[in-house]
Amino acid sequence: MLLGRGRISIVERLGISLGLSIALVPLGLFLLNILLGVAVDVRTTLALILTLALIGTLAALRRTLFRLRSLSITNLDLSGHLRKAISAVRAGGAAKLLVLGLIMGLAFYIGMIPRLDYPYPLHSDEWTHLAEASTIVTTGEIPRYDAVTEEPRSDPFTGEATSSVHMEVGYHLFLAEFQLLTGLPWLTIFRFLPSSVFALTVLCAYIFGSRRGFGLEAALFVSLVPTTVRFLGPAFAVPVALGLLFVPLTLFLVSHLWASRGLPVILLLLLSFLFIAHAPTALFVSLIIGVHGLFQTFRPALARRFARRRALAQLATVLGVIGLSSIPFLALNTWLLEKTAGEVALPRSLLLAPGGIVSYVGYIPFGFFVLGLLVLVISGRRSDRALLAATVLLALFVVPYYWFRVGNGALYNRSVVYLTLLMLLIAALTTSRIRTWLTMALRPRWAGGAAFIATGLVVVGLLLPSLALGLQSRYEERYYRRINEQQYQDFVWIRDNLCPGYDQALIDPKFGRAFAAITGRHVYAGVPLSALPSGSPLVQEAKQVLQDRVPDTAWLRERGLSIVYSTRPLSNPELVLVHDGVYVLPPSEVCTGGTRQVAAEPDTVLEEFAQAPVTSPHQ
Repeated sequence: MLLGRGRISIVERLGISLGLSIALVPLGLFLLNILLGVAVDVRTTLALILTLALIGTLAALRRTLFRLRSLSITNLDLSGHLRKAISAVRAGGAAKLLVLGLIMGLAFYIGMIPRLDYPYPLHSDEWTHLAEASTIVTTGEIPRYDAVTEEPRSDPFTGEATSSVHMEVGYHLFLAEFQLLTGLPWLTIFRFLPSSVFALTVLCAYIFGSRRGFGLEAALFVSLVPTTVRFLGPAFAVPVALGLLFVPLTLFLVSHLWASRGLPVILLLLLSFLFIAHAPTALFVSLIIGVHGLFQTFRPALARRFARRRALAQLATVLGVIGLSSIPFLALNTWLLEKTAGEVALPRSLLLAPGGIVSYVGYIPFGFFVLGLLVLVISGRRSDRALLAATVLLALFVVPYYWFRVGNGALYNRSVVYLTLLMLLIAALTTSRIRTWLTMALRPRWAGGAAFIATGLVVVGLLLPSLALGLQSRYEERYYRRINEQQYQDFVWIRDNLCPGYDQALIDPKFGRAFAAITGRHVYAGVPLSALPSGSPLVQEAKQVLQDRVPDTAWLRERGLSIVYSTRPLSNPELVLVHDGVYVLPPSEVCTGGTRQVAAEPDTVLEEFAQAPVTSPHQ
């Protein structure tokens, strides 16, 4: 509707619709809760979805109202748009769509490789997002406190307590929306949703390359985007994995639909969501938009005054959209600019050496990327030169950071992933050019089958080896696992058997985020979400107290701690062992009358628990 009828195919319309659907509902929930205090629940989510669908339907009907008079019973089934869509699908070929489906299935499997034998979230970031999203679902509100420790969010620069939402609240709302609509368990969502999003990212890569004839190559190469503990990636349930989907989608919009009047509106909606879901992705997408806008606007073809004025107006509107979409994020995170200016640089041992990018991307794709740089340089297309310029600008940030460490460490971490994605897209473009050159070379001898033979040679000689090496590296990649099955069962026991008064626990900080996400309770300290070595005083204090086997119960009471989870036996007689590794203060101190008490195991129950009233069928 916003981009005009007949300008985009069914697959392209599907990709844009998916991107808008992912962005609009969390964005709407965010605005309703922050501005009006509307609860985030199933009813609000469904009402918002129906409202957005109704608005879109009414707008589409208004646009086509003048055509209603031409409709009749005899031609309802011969709609020009329907026949055009069907012919487009036939022209594209069912075989191409089948191959696309197989590549999306491959991407889903690649995203599942780290979780094939592990049903729990892998990365500490995932546990944090699970804790934040589950808090939204449970309370119906966007928390303005740390969902792991229940402490006020602190200004990272000044250390002062603030009443601020999480920087990536848009992603938490996306997860909460998905859980509210599906009712799936959180562990199921975190196990399968990242692979599903990765498959959609591959679809958007196909959409970006399809008009240029390298859609399938783009889809296949993007399925090889790596996932590592250090730089994250599409196999993790993290905001950057969702943000990757919007990169090829934005490239398609600005490369092929720049002059559309509805483009600024779409970009405003997408960027507004990205700024509250993952600011680094929003900044990178803004870079792509700005670079493409400059190449589209300042070109010799716009010699006429009217055309140049219109192009400048479009550029000014789009640049204004970038600034406007960032306002809610900056208003709720006023410390961000200070943090960026004052952040400590990452040590070189945590950085990716310039030569390491070769093995990170893959040797064969990197070779295609280098050749692709030459292809883009000699290309006369503005979109090719804009893609080259965006890639060079990003590389000029990533590579010098290793030597001089000037800039923001968080942006560097995510820029490595974005740069990899751009390099793989350029490698895909190069592969399609090689296929075209082979077709032209073979045509004099095999006129009828030149294209088929060239495709076979590219697939067997280039694509399959790239895929094989990529899969091998995914199998060899190592991921840490925060908890095991026993610890998960212990946390579930705490969630189901301790009264609500047992709200905060002392636990090894490396388990803290998983504990909070599973139990819905809070911890004294959790490992910070930073690549820097942990220097938090609370983290160090928690480790020391546990190492000393918690000798001082008064220390626990002063800090409001009523649970201790330890893999080592404790020697404090005032703590009661109620489950393997679970020590608590007596229920007479913690649980009020009429609330659920502790379901203690017979061999560990003490007199205080034997006398406690039973108020729950779970006991």
